[in-house]
Amino acid sequence: MINAFLDEAGTHDGCPVVTVAGFYGNQNQWTIFRRKWRPHSVGFHALACDERFPDLCAAIEASQINGLFVGESCMAAVDSAKKSDSIELHTADFVSHCASSHDKPWLQRLFDANRLKHGHIGERQLQAVAPELTSLVKKAKHQRLKAKRAR
Repeated sequence: MINAFLDEAGTHDGCPVVTVAGFYGNQNQWTIFRRKWRPHSVGFHALACDERFPDLCAAIEASQINGLFVGESCMAAVDSAKKSDSIELHTADFVSHCASSHDKPWLQRLFDANRLKHGHIGERQLQAVAPELTSLVKKAKHQRLKAKRAR
């Protein structure tokens, strides 16, 4: 089974580029990632943790998880989880932040290590997948509410 973790950056007013990034890998890859990254992960948010980027890149490279990011001038954001609840989200937070702020050396390191790819999503692609994405978001919200009520 493959697990993916996604995040966005640049959704605030005045930001010229919105970036969505995600990393995916199998259970073994995520286990390696967590083992390597956990000692550095407490309180992580890419906006304020530049000094941890070398350790995060090293954990990504060692675990061989793969990433993808897209950056466009107009996209929508999806709220799905808190970074504090899942350290795997730190990977996507890191890349989406670096891409939206044009912090290219860190992105280049992951490109060079063959851990990151870049793609373009335009209006046509968003329109094509919008119904399915809307359905997935509704299902995820329903499942979260159901789990919350069960607690």
